[in-house]
Amino acid sequence: MKFNNYKGKNNIRWGILGKQTVYTAQPVLQEKKETPLSFEPFNSKKNDFVRIDLIPRFIVGGGEPITSPSPTPSITVTPSITPTSSITPTPTVTTSITPTSSITPTPTVTPSTTPLPALEIQYLTIAGGGSGGGFQRDGGGGAGGYRSSVSSETSGGGASAEAKITGATATNYTVTVGAGGASQANGSNSVFSTITSTGGGKGGRYVTPAQNGSSGGSGGGGGGEGFSGGVPTGGAGTANQGFAGGNGVSNNGTGGWIAGGGGGGASSVGTNASGNNTTNNTQTPGNGGNGVSSSITGSAIARAGGGAGAGINSGGVNIFGTATGGGGSNANGTANTGGGGSGGANAAGGSGVVIIKYPDAYTITVGAGLTSSETTSGGFKIRTFTAGSDTVSFA
Repeated sequence: MKFNNYKGKNNIRWGILGKQTVYTAQPVLQEKKETPLSFEPFNSKKNDFVRIDLIPRFIVGGGEPITSPSPTPSITVTPSITPTSSITPTPTVTTSITPTSSITPTPTVTPSTTPLPALEIQYLTIAGGGSGGGFQRDGGGGAGGYRSSVSSETSGGGASAEAKITGATATNYTVTVGAGGASQANGSNSVFSTITSTGGGKGGRYVTPAQNGSSGGSGGGGGGEGFSGGVPTGGAGTANQGFAGGNGVSNNGTGGWIAGGGGGGASSVGTNASGNNTTNNTQTPGNGGNGVSSSITGSAIARAGGGAGAGINSGGVNIFGTATGGGGSNANGTANTGGGGSGGANAAGGSGVVIIKYPDAYTITVGAGLTSSETTSGGFKIRTFTAGSDTVSFA
C-alpha cells in the first residue's frame, strides 16, 4: 500500500477489487515514528467491523512513504453479523402416505402335522403243536394254543376275539415263536408281549397200561390199549385256546385191533377212536380237531388243527384218521400253523407263529434273534414271525 504526498489531514478510503466493501480511515501520523493505522470499514449492506493494524513508515514533506517490511502486519478480523431480516426456521414436514389400494398382509403359514393314530396292535399267537404218540396205535398230537385279537374273528377254544394291545413307541415287546414238539413231547409256548399261547399236548402211546393224551393248548389224543381193558383218554385243552383230544379204544384183551384218538384242535375236540372191541377189523382211529381260520394276513388260512389218531387194520396196515388246519395225518404237523403231529408215525408237531397287525404310520424294529417278514394292506402293516425269540419296538 502506498500513500503519495499524504498530508495527514484527510481520511483515507480504499477498497478491494471485486468487493463491495469500502474502508475509511483517519490516520494519525507522527513524524519519524511508527504509528499503527486503524480503519473502520463501511459496508452498505453489512455492518461489519474490520480492524486493520498497519505500521507504516512515512517520510514527512513529500515523497513516497516507505512501508517497513517487518514486522508483517497483523490483521485481526472480527465479524459482527446482524441479520438484515428475521430467519424463519424451515418446518419439519411429516409426509402422510395414503395407499391407493388395500394391502392384505401375507398370513403366516404353520405346517399342519397329522397326529399319529393310536398304536393299536392286533395279534394272532399260536404255540407249537404236540407230537403224535410215536407208535402204530397212538393218539394224535394236540394243536398249539390259539389266541387272537383280530377284529370279527374268534380265538381258540370257542372264545371271542381278545382285546387288542395298545402299544407305545420306544418300548420293547417280547416275541417268541414256539417250536413243535419232537418225538413224544409237547409243543413249546409262543409269546407276544403279555400274551402267551400254550404248547399243544402230545398224543398217548400204545402201552400197557394205556397212556392218556397230554394236556396242552389243545390236548393230545389218547393212545390205543390192548390188554388192560381201560379206555385211554384224551388230554385237556386250555380254556380260550383249544379243545381236548379224543379217547383211544382197547380190545379188552380179546386180541381185537386197537386205535388212538385224534388230537384236539383250536375250534373242536379230537374225535374218539371207535370199533367193536371183540371183533377184528372194526376199529377206526380218531380224527384231529379242526383249526380256526384267520384272514389277518389278507387270505383266510386255517391253523392249529389237531393231529390224526392211528391204528392197524386186519392186514397189518397202518390206518389214520383225518386232520385239517395244519394237523398231520401220517405226517408231521405243518410248520407255522401249530398243527399236531399224527399218531402212528412218530410225527412231530408243527411250529407255531406270531402275527401282528398295526397302523402303517409306524415302523418296527425287530431283534436279530427273530425271523420275520412284512406286508402292507389297507393302511396296516402285517408282520409275521416264524422262528426265534427276541424283542421288537415301534417308532
